[in-house]
Amino acid sequence: MAKNFKEENDAWRLHDYLTRKRREVYAKYDYRYSVLIVVLARLLGEGLINDEDLEGLSEDKIARIRRFLEI
Repeated sequence: MAKNFKEENDAWRLHDYLTRKRREVYAKYDYRYSVLIVVLARLLGEGLINDEDLEGLSEDKIARIRRFLEI
């Protein structure tokens, strides 16, 4: 993207794009315990993990993950 800059504002557009992408990555791979159920639900919903990857979690946690997928 940067090699195609023609105007000064192009740098700001790249900055905004990278900021959005950074926030997406931070949200997707947030491993704080307080948001782990939400993160696992998102990864499951996007197909980045599957049901087998949830093995070892309690039934209660799996049920909470499933509820997030329904929202």
